[in-house]
Amino acid sequence: MLGNKVIISILIEFSCYTGSNMYSILYVLHTKNMELTVDIRKVYAQVIQLLRGPKSFFSKVKKDRSWKSVLPFVLVTVGVGHFFTAIYNLLVSPSIAPGLAEAFGSSDVSFSPVEVISAVVISYFLTVAMSLVWGGALKVWLMLFKIDSSFDKAYSVMAYSRMPNYLFGWIPFLNILAALYSLYLLVLGLEASYSVNRRRAVLVVASSLLAVFLLSFLILAVIPNI
Repeated sequence: MLGNKVIISILIEFSCYTGSNMYSILYVLHTKNMELTVDIRKVYAQVIQLLRGPKSFFSKVKKDRSWKSVLPFVLVTVGVGHFFTAIYNLLVSPSIAPGLAEAFGSSDVSFSPVEVISAVVISYFLTVAMSLVWGGALKVWLMLFKIDSSFDKAYSVMAYSRMPNYLFGWIPFLNILAALYSLYLLVLGLEASYSVNRRRAVLVVASSLLAVFLLSFLILAVIPNI
């Protein structure tokens, strides 16, 4: 964390407009060096904008000045995705896993609710932490292509583009489409934020995928020998 002490307070506002209730949930994280406000309604609006008009969305978020303004988006979308991951593994997977195991000739592996929840919680914090790592990796990778970037801008592009993975990565088969759409959003984000053409943006994304693949292959090749 960025401070010595973290105090988490939850503010729930109930307002009334034209006879209908509007619920605004704000999570305020106070630290010694940072105050972080998470507005659920704002994140929801950003998700809708990313799905309906990603080009215009990235043109607007170029103005984000700090990675701290993007972090709430990551906290919420990752949280929602992991919530449904837990629901799926607790309620759906136990009923279909035996049939799938039999169909594919593999052994059926089951997990207790405690194991599922523990894994989901750990995965949540790791995913949020890795969003920072991916932001830094994108900044370094852009340097190789002589594209000047700050960490804030690189984190913004990477975090927003990974929204489909964060929200829909738990859905079998659909997670493949989510991953492909995330790559498309990354290309659009690079175009809008760094004023590069489509060809150069695609080259940056494709080369980064190749680098990740080669690195993963090397790691898998080395692990058996350790």
